[in-house]
Amino acid sequence: MKTLGLVGGTGWVSSVDYYRLINQGINEVLGGYEFAQCILYSLNFGNIVACNERNDTEGVYALIKDKQQARITDFITDEQLDLANKYGLGITLHVSKPRGMADPDNLSDIARLVKQYPKVQFILAHCGRNFIAPNMAATLDDLPVAENLWLDTSAVCDTGVFLELFSRYDHSRLLFGSDLVNPVAF
Repeated sequence: MKTLGLVGGTGWVSSVDYYRLINQGINEVLGGYEFAQCILYSLNFGNIVACNERNDTEGVYALIKDKQQARITDFITDEQLDLANKYGLGITLHVSKPRGMADPDNLSDIARLVKQYPKVQFILAHCGRNFIAPNMAATLDDLPVAENLWLDTSAVCDTGVFLELFSRYDHSRLLFGSDLVNPVAF
């Protein structure tokens, strides 16, 4: 079994459901005492809170800076994608980079992934981290519309983002308020 790398969030609560579902899924397929062989990395939210309490913005940036430049394919391997494609699984992506999906690397990666892995249901959490309308507009200029690409709207509060989505993207590809979707629903 290959080792699965999980990049968690800013604490255990943002990763616990993913960890549980991955292990349950592997056990359902393999049975017995088989579970995921994985490495889980997440930030200690207490460090972020401490920096915020000191108004230490630079300290927060130092904690997360390297992760902000990662590409989509830095977090998920071709072997994992091959397996997800074989079984028609859903993958929720929390993309990195300061402009989220508006970043050219992220747009290039997702365009390649939806074509190369047509049975994988790719879900871009938080509209691909487009929390503001200018980033959503830039994303929609090059984001493919594909049968296996979904935009999740959870935590998106900017009305301008929704106006961009409703006027420029396929409405049937939108998921409302769901950051953890059971792939069986597809």
